[in-house]
Amino acid sequence: MRGRTGGGGGGGTAPILRFAAAILIYCCGFFMGWQGGLRSQKPAVVSGRSVSGIANENIPQIALKSEPKNELKSNDADVERAYEQKMEATTEDSSQTDESAKSDDGSLYLVTARGKAITVQHHGISVEIGTSGDQERYLSGEQLTQEEIEDLPMYKDIFSNDLLRESNRKVLICPPWDSGTDILQIPLKHLPRKKPTSVDQKYDRRASNCLKGGIWHKISLEDHMQILEVIEKQLGAKRHDYIFDWGSGCGHKMRYLSDKKGINGFGLDVSEKSVAYSIENTTSANSFCRANGVRIDEWMPENYFDHSLSFGSVYHVYNRTTFCSVLRSMFRVIKSGGKMYNGWTENAEYRRKDVAPCFRDLPAKVEIVEERKAFSHVSVFPLKSQQSVPNTYSVVITKLKPTVPHYWTYVPVNCTVHFCDEVPYPELPKMVS
Repeated sequence: MRGRTGGGGGGGTAPILRFAAAILIYCCGFFMGWQGGLRSQKPAVVSGRSVSGIANENIPQIALKSEPKNELKSNDADVERAYEQKMEATTEDSSQTDESAKSDDGSLYLVTARGKAITVQHHGISVEIGTSGDQERYLSGEQLTQEEIEDLPMYKDIFSNDLLRESNRKVLICPPWDSGTDILQIPLKHLPRKKPTSVDQKYDRRASNCLKGGIWHKISLEDHMQILEVIEKQLGAKRHDYIFDWGSGCGHKMRYLSDKKGINGFGLDVSEKSVAYSIENTTSANSFCRANGVRIDEWMPENYFDHSLSFGSVYHVYNRTTFCSVLRSMFRVIKSGGKMYNGWTENAEYRRKDVAPCFRDLPAKVEIVEERKAFSHVSVFPLKSQQSVPNTYSVVITKLKPTVPHYWTYVPVNCTVHFCDEVPYPELPKMVS
């Protein structure tokens, strides 16, 4: 396997000497900073709130595309601690939220009552509906067919009456664009030129590469298709399956799966120009949406897609609790027996050992796949900054049975930049008799 520029993996003494020098410089700087009283003693802040006593943190209203970062990372504890402190500062910088879809206690509600009548919120609209027939089966956790889900009264404003070409599926309607998303600024420390830039500006600029090799630096479409072949096998996807792609970029993955494998899907991305390219240049058997990826619980149907996937996108939420929340959302929307895949994550972004606790209350089988082995045949595999060989992992989650549509987006962990604590189950609102 080769790195970004196609060079060989790290051998010889030079990389070791450079690494040792970096550690020495860091340790000296850390000691001088500590002596100067620069270490903060305030509690960690997640999404703009102290982590003390929080059951559910506010979710930052942003879903970003992938881009390799210039961050220190190695197996050395001191260097990883430096990365953690950097991530903590980033979390504070990117903790903007939108209160429009929250209840008084900060929870995001989907279904607010059960019984003979329920109130469902989607696309920012609350609708009171009955619970008879298929809807009663659905709310009790029974797996319905694709057609039955599309015809549920609670999703009458989620699906259009148009059908995707070459399939009998209704088209999902994108929610109104969250006006608070496109004005969010990327933390300056992640911008080489230190020039204030919004998420949309950055990835809309990169969308000009959709006609060429895609929006990743030095990773060709051929390399990405080799990566996608591995992901397809890990999902066990087959012809006529319907897949959700979180962070779909230019739509190249969906086009490849549709043209070569007969697998269609629904892609979601934050970049307006990338989505426009996807709609214009990929098969009409797929559909795409510009939307906020951390808020799909507010409108996407439960137990609907055959599989879901994301590669090199979710880590850009810059918040570990939100990272867990996004993975759970991608799991929630797949059918019983389906699989959810997320790739290109390193331990400093979300620790391997915190994946299972993130799914502890769901019918999930968790598998961690080391990408150094899984993608060893890929000509040029993307590396995190300061790496000569991959230290990233994939997670593959199998859904063992249908999930019941949630009252709210409960997240069973609350993470700081150093660790994740398990969160007790909240008290459910009273049922409607």
